[in-house]
Amino acid sequence: MRCQDSRRYLNPYMDSELDAKTCTDITNHLAVCEACSKRFAQEQEIEKRLVKRLQREKMPDESWEVILERLNAYDSPGRRRVRLAWLVPAAVVPVVTAVLMLFFLWGKAPDNTNSWSATLQEMHGKYLKQEISISPGLSWPQEFQGLTVLEHLPQSGVIGGHDVQLLGGRPFYAKDIHGAHIVYTCCNTPASMFILRKEDMRDLKRAQRLLDKGKGFAVVDLGNMRLSMIDLKEVVVCCISSHETNTLLTAFSRT
Repeated sequence: MRCQDSRRYLNPYMDSELDAKTCTDITNHLAVCEACSKRFAQEQEIEKRLVKRLQREKMPDESWEVILERLNAYDSPGRRRVRLAWLVPAAVVPVVTAVLMLFFLWGKAPDNTNSWSATLQEMHGKYLKQEISISPGLSWPQEFQGLTVLEHLPQSGVIGGHDVQLLGGRPFYAKDIHGAHIVYTCCNTPASMFILRKEDMRDLKRAQRLLDKGKGFAVVDLGNMRLSMIDLKEVVVCCISSHETNTLLTAFSRT
C-alpha cells in the first residue's frame, strides 16, 4: 500500500469502517512506514483532544436558570410559547471553537517543496557519483501508463543550438511520489529530468505557485545547480543540472 492511500483512509481506519483486507494493508503499512505511523499518531491525538474538549464543555449555570424561568412561563395562559432555538448557539459555540483551534493547530497542510527539491538534487548527485545506474533504454512506473508525454520525449540531436543526448531512464520512488528519472547530456553536461504526475504534486505548493507565476515555467537557483520546471498539464518535468537546460525543457512542451 502506498503512503497516499494509507493516509486517505486513516479516519475510516480509526473508526473501524473499512473492510478486513484494507485494515490489514494499512496496519502492515503503518508497521513499516515511520512517516505514516507518525501521521496516524497525530490523527489519534487530534481525535482524543476533540473528544476531551467536548466532554468538558458544559453550559454555564446561569444559562440553566434562564431556561427554568422560561419553562415556568411556557404554558402560562395567554402567553406565546417560547421557542428554544436561541439555546443552540450557546451550546454550539464551544464545540465550534474547539474544532477551529484543532484545525489551525493540526490541519495546516505542509509544503514539502524544499525537501522535495533537495531530494531531486541528491538523486542527481548520486547519479554523478555513479551511485545510481541509468541503463540505455526507458522504463516507466505503472502509474504512468497512458500518459502521452512518454511517447514524445525529446530525442538525441541538436535542440535550440544545444547538443543533446538521451542516455536512458528508470522509475524512482521518493517522498511518497512515483516518478520517472530520465538522464540526458546537454552540451556534454549531465541533466537529470524527473517526470512527476500532477496529482502527486499536491504537497508541493511553492513549486505550483512558481509555475503559475511563470505561466508554466520556473527556474530555482540551488547554488551550484538549478532546478528548472515545466508544466505539461498531465505531468510536470523537473530538471536538475549545472547547465542551462531551458531549450531542452521547452522541447518537452512541443509534444
